[in-house]
Amino acid sequence: MKLSALILSKNEEDNITECVKSVAFCDEILVIDSGSEDKTRSMAEQEGARVIVNPWPGFALQRDFGIKQCANPWVLMVDADERVTPALQEEIRTLFSEGTPACYGYEIPRRTFAFGQEMRHMWPGRSLRLFHKEKGKMTLKRHVHEKILIDGSVGRLKEPMLHYSYRTVGEYIDKMNHYTTLLAFQKREEDPGVTGRKAYRRAVGRFWHRFLDKYISRGAFRDGRFGFYLALLTGIQAMTVEFKLMELLEEKRQGKK
Repeated sequence: MKLSALILSKNEEDNITECVKSVAFCDEILVIDSGSEDKTRSMAEQEGARVIVNPWPGFALQRDFGIKQCANPWVLMVDADERVTPALQEEIRTLFSEGTPACYGYEIPRRTFAFGQEMRHMWPGRSLRLFHKEKGKMTLKRHVHEKILIDGSVGRLKEPMLHYSYRTVGEYIDKMNHYTTLLAFQKREEDPGVTGRKAYRRAVGRFWHRFLDKYISRGAFRDGRFGFYLALLTGIQAMTVEFKLMELLEEKRQGKK
Protein backbone atom coordinates (compact mmCIF):
# COMPACT_ATOMS: atom_id res chain seq x y z
CA MET A 1 0.00 0.00 0.00
CA LYS A 2 1.67 3.21 -1.22
CA LEU A 3 0.93 6.55 0.44
CA SER A 4 1.47 10.14 -0.72
CA ALA A 5 1.54 13.08 1.69
CA LEU A 6 0.01 16.22 0.16
CA ILE A 7 0.89 19.65 1.57
CA LEU A 8 -0.30 23.06 0.34
CA SER A 9 2.04 25.97 0.94
CA LYS A 10 2.71 29.65 0.43
CA ASN A 11 5.33 31.53 2.44
CA GLU A 12 5.51 28.78 5.06
CA GLU A 13 9.24 28.80 5.83
CA ASP A 14 8.46 28.85 9.57
CA ASN A 15 6.44 25.64 9.28
CA ILE A 16 7.43 23.64 6.23
CA THR A 17 10.53 21.84 7.56
CA GLU A 18 8.83 20.34 10.61
CA CYS A 19 5.71 19.54 8.60
CA VAL A 20 7.66 17.64 5.92
CA LYS A 21 9.72 15.81 8.54
CA SER A 22 6.52 14.62 10.22
CA VAL A 23 5.40 12.84 7.02
CA ALA A 24 8.79 11.39 6.11
CA PHE A 25 7.33 7.90 6.65
CA CYS A 26 5.18 8.32 3.51
CA ASP A 27 6.30 6.92 0.14
CA GLU A 28 5.98 10.36 -1.46
CA ILE A 29 5.88 13.91 -0.11
CA LEU A 30 4.28 16.35 -2.53
CA VAL A 31 4.17 20.09 -1.83
CA ILE A 32 1.89 22.24 -4.00
CA ASP A 33 3.21 25.76 -3.67
CA SER A 34 1.15 28.73 -4.84
CA GLY A 35 4.04 31.14 -5.34
CA SER A 36 6.08 31.49 -2.16
CA GLU A 37 8.33 34.52 -1.94
CA ASP A 38 10.41 33.10 0.90
CA LYS A 39 12.48 29.90 1.23
CA THR A 40 9.51 27.52 1.48
CA ARG A 41 10.21 25.63 -1.74
CA SER A 42 13.93 25.15 -1.24
CA MET A 43 13.42 24.09 2.39
CA ALA A 44 10.79 21.53 1.37
CA GLU A 45 13.04 20.10 -1.34
CA GLN A 46 15.92 19.93 1.12
CA GLU A 47 13.80 17.59 3.26
CA GLY A 48 13.05 15.34 0.28
CA ALA A 49 9.71 16.72 -0.90
CA ARG A 50 8.71 17.05 -4.54
CA VAL A 51 7.52 20.61 -5.15
CA ILE A 52 5.09 21.74 -7.86
CA VAL A 53 4.28 25.43 -8.29
CA ASN A 54 0.66 26.14 -9.19
CA PRO A 55 -0.91 29.64 -9.07
CA TRP A 56 -3.56 29.85 -6.36
CA PRO A 57 -7.02 28.94 -7.74
CA GLY A 58 -8.75 28.55 -4.34
CA PHE A 59 -8.58 25.96 -1.57
CA ALA A 60 -10.73 23.28 -3.15
CA LEU A 61 -9.25 23.57 -6.64
CA GLN A 62 -5.69 23.61 -5.29
CA ARG A 63 -6.28 20.50 -3.22
CA ASP A 64 -7.96 18.80 -6.16
CA PHE A 65 -4.97 19.68 -8.37
CA GLY A 66 -2.61 18.25 -5.77
CA ILE A 67 -4.57 15.03 -5.38
CA LYS A 68 -4.33 14.44 -9.12
CA GLN A 69 -0.54 14.94 -9.02
CA CYS A 70 -0.01 12.35 -6.28
CA ALA A 71 1.82 9.27 -7.53
CA ASN A 72 0.21 6.83 -5.11
CA PRO A 73 -3.38 5.59 -4.65
CA TRP A 74 -3.64 6.69 -1.01
CA VAL A 75 -3.32 10.34 0.03
CA LEU A 76 -2.67 11.93 3.43
CA MET A 77 -3.57 15.63 3.38
CA VAL A 78 -1.61 17.76 5.83
CA ASP A 79 -1.57 21.54 6.13
CA ALA A 80 1.78 23.28 6.53
CA ASP A 81 0.92 24.29 10.11
CA GLU A 82 0.09 20.69 11.09
CA ARG A 83 2.26 17.81 12.30
CA VAL A 84 1.76 14.06 12.13
CA THR A 85 2.76 12.67 15.51
CA PRO A 86 4.89 9.52 15.87
CA ALA A 87 1.87 7.74 17.36
CA LEU A 88 -0.27 8.65 14.33
CA GLN A 89 2.52 7.56 11.99
CA GLU A 90 2.58 4.16 13.68
CA GLU A 91 -1.21 3.85 13.53
CA ILE A 92 -1.16 4.53 9.78
CA ARG A 93 1.72 2.09 9.26
CA THR A 94 -0.21 -0.58 11.14
CA LEU A 95 -3.36 0.12 9.12
CA PHE A 96 -1.46 -0.35 5.84
CA SER A 97 0.58 -3.34 7.00
CA GLU A 98 -2.58 -5.35 7.66
CA GLY A 99 -3.50 -5.43 3.96
CA THR A 100 -6.22 -3.47 2.19
CA PRO A 101 -7.84 -1.04 4.68
CA ALA A 102 -11.47 -1.73 5.54
CA CYS A 103 -12.53 1.81 4.58
CA TYR A 104 -11.77 4.17 1.69
CA GLY A 105 -11.39 7.21 3.93
CA TYR A 106 -10.34 7.91 7.51
CA GLU A 107 -11.02 10.84 9.81
CA ILE A 108 -8.16 11.97 12.03
CA PRO A 109 -8.62 13.86 15.33
CA ARG A 110 -6.78 17.14 15.77
CA ARG A 111 -5.29 18.89 18.78
CA THR A 112 -5.20 22.62 18.11
CA PHE A 113 -2.73 25.12 19.57
CA ALA A 114 -3.15 28.89 19.51
CA PHE A 115 -1.15 31.72 21.10
CA GLY A 116 1.31 29.14 22.40
CA GLN A 117 -1.05 26.83 24.24
CA GLU A 118 -3.42 23.98 23.45
CA MET A 119 -7.10 24.79 23.04
CA ARG A 120 -8.41 21.65 24.72
CA HIS A 121 -12.09 22.56 24.77
CA MET A 122 -12.89 25.03 22.01
CA TRP A 123 -11.57 23.17 18.99
CA PRO A 124 -11.72 19.44 19.51
CA GLY A 125 -12.76 17.63 16.39
CA ARG A 126 -11.66 15.46 13.52
CA SER A 127 -11.21 15.85 9.79
CA LEU A 128 -11.09 13.42 6.88
CA ARG A 129 -7.44 13.50 5.79
CA LEU A 130 -6.51 9.95 4.75
CA PHE A 131 -8.28 8.49 1.71
CA HIS A 132 -8.05 6.51 -1.50
CA LYS A 133 -7.86 9.08 -4.26
CA GLU A 134 -10.03 7.07 -6.65
CA LYS A 135 -12.81 7.03 -4.05
CA GLY A 136 -12.54 10.63 -2.84
CA LYS A 137 -14.10 13.65 -4.53
CA MET A 138 -13.41 17.26 -3.56
CA THR A 139 -16.31 19.69 -3.13
CA LEU A 140 -15.05 22.10 -5.78
CA LYS A 141 -17.82 24.71 -5.53
CA ARG A 142 -16.92 25.78 -2.00
CA HIS A 143 -14.58 28.76 -1.56
CA VAL A 144 -13.52 27.63 1.91
CA HIS A 145 -14.18 24.74 4.31
CA GLU A 146 -13.86 22.36 1.40
CA LYS A 147 -14.47 18.66 2.04
CA ILE A 148 -13.59 15.28 0.60
CA LEU A 149 -16.63 13.14 -0.15
CA ILE A 150 -15.89 9.41 -0.04
CA ASP A 151 -17.62 6.89 -2.26
CA GLY A 152 -17.72 4.17 0.37
CA SER A 153 -17.26 3.65 4.08
CA VAL A 154 -15.34 6.07 6.32
CA GLY A 155 -13.43 5.01 9.42
CA ARG A 156 -11.77 6.86 12.28
CA LEU A 157 -8.20 6.80 13.50
CA LYS A 158 -7.47 7.24 17.21
CA GLU A 159 -4.19 9.15 17.28
CA PRO A 160 -4.31 12.92 16.70
CA MET A 161 -2.65 15.33 14.33
CA LEU A 162 -1.24 18.53 15.88
CA HIS A 163 -2.45 21.86 14.48
CA TYR A 164 -0.46 25.01 15.29
CA SER A 165 -2.98 27.57 14.13
CA TYR A 166 -2.35 31.16 15.30
CA ARG A 167 0.75 32.45 17.02
CA THR A 168 -0.60 35.97 17.66
CA VAL A 169 -3.88 37.87 17.67
CA GLY A 170 -2.58 39.88 14.73
CA GLU A 171 -2.04 36.71 12.71
CA TYR A 172 -5.60 35.63 13.44
CA ILE A 173 -6.97 38.99 12.30
CA ASP A 174 -4.91 38.92 9.08
CA LYS A 175 -6.22 35.47 8.20
CA MET A 176 -9.72 36.39 9.32
CA ASN A 177 -9.92 39.19 6.77
CA HIS A 178 -9.12 36.74 3.97
CA TYR A 179 -11.42 33.96 5.18
CA THR A 180 -14.38 36.23 5.83
CA THR A 181 -14.22 37.51 2.26
CA LEU A 182 -14.23 33.96 0.91
CA LEU A 183 -17.08 32.98 3.23
CA ALA A 184 -19.12 36.02 2.19
CA PHE A 185 -18.82 35.07 -1.49
CA GLN A 186 -19.73 31.49 -0.62
CA LYS A 187 -22.77 32.58 1.38
CA ARG A 188 -23.92 34.81 -1.46
CA GLU A 189 -24.01 31.73 -3.69
CA GLU A 190 -25.68 29.48 -1.11
CA ASP A 191 -27.91 31.94 0.75
CA PRO A 192 -29.62 34.97 -0.84
CA GLY A 193 -29.35 36.73 2.50
CA VAL A 194 -31.48 39.50 3.94
CA THR A 195 -31.26 43.28 3.67
CA GLY A 196 -32.07 46.32 5.78
CA ARG A 197 -32.51 46.08 9.53
CA LYS A 198 -32.95 42.32 9.38
CA ALA A 199 -29.43 42.01 8.02
CA TYR A 200 -27.96 44.02 10.90
CA ARG A 201 -29.93 42.01 13.46
CA ARG A 202 -28.74 38.79 11.85
CA ALA A 203 -25.11 39.97 11.92
CA VAL A 204 -25.29 40.81 15.63
CA GLY A 205 -27.13 37.56 16.29
CA ARG A 206 -24.39 35.62 14.52
CA PHE A 207 -21.81 37.24 16.82
CA TRP A 208 -23.59 36.28 20.03
CA HIS A 209 -24.47 32.80 18.83
CA ARG A 210 -20.89 31.98 17.82
CA PHE A 211 -19.30 33.60 20.87
CA LEU A 212 -21.60 31.91 23.40
CA ASP A 213 -21.38 28.56 21.60
CA LYS A 214 -17.58 28.57 21.73
CA TYR A 215 -17.15 30.15 25.15
CA ILE A 216 -19.97 28.49 27.11
CA SER A 217 -21.32 25.47 25.24
CA ARG A 218 -17.97 24.16 24.04
CA GLY A 219 -16.16 25.23 27.19
CA ALA A 220 -13.57 27.66 25.86
CA PHE A 221 -13.72 29.41 29.26
CA ARG A 222 -11.72 26.42 30.55
CA ASP A 223 -8.85 27.44 28.28
CA GLY A 224 -8.36 30.67 30.23
CA ARG A 225 -7.85 34.07 28.70
CA PHE A 226 -6.74 32.60 25.37
CA GLY A 227 -10.00 30.70 25.17
CA PHE A 228 -11.81 33.98 25.71
CA TYR A 229 -9.75 35.66 22.99
CA LEU A 230 -10.56 32.96 20.47
CA ALA A 231 -14.26 32.75 21.35
CA LEU A 232 -14.53 36.53 21.00
CA LEU A 233 -12.61 36.57 17.71
CA THR A 234 -14.70 33.78 16.21
CA GLY A 235 -17.82 35.76 17.11
CA ILE A 236 -16.38 38.83 15.40
CA GLN A 237 -15.50 36.68 12.40
CA ALA A 238 -19.08 35.41 12.08
CA MET A 239 -20.42 38.96 12.27
CA THR A 240 -17.86 40.23 9.75
CA VAL A 241 -18.98 37.62 7.22
CA GLU A 242 -22.52 38.99 7.45
CA PHE A 243 -21.34 42.59 7.01
CA LYS A 244 -19.29 41.63 3.95
CA LEU A 245 -22.26 39.68 2.58
CA MET A 246 -24.38 42.84 2.95
CA GLU A 247 -21.79 44.76 0.91
CA LEU A 248 -21.77 42.10 -1.82
CA LEU A 249 -25.56 42.09 -2.03
CA GLU A 250 -25.63 45.88 -2.26
CA GLU A 251 -22.99 45.86 -5.01
CA LYS A 252 -24.96 43.21 -6.87
CA ARG A 253 -28.13 45.28 -6.53
CA GLN A 254 -26.29 48.28 -7.97
CA GLY A 255 -24.92 46.16 -10.80
CA LYS A 256 -21.27 46.47 -9.77
CA LYS A 257 -20.59 42.72 -9.41
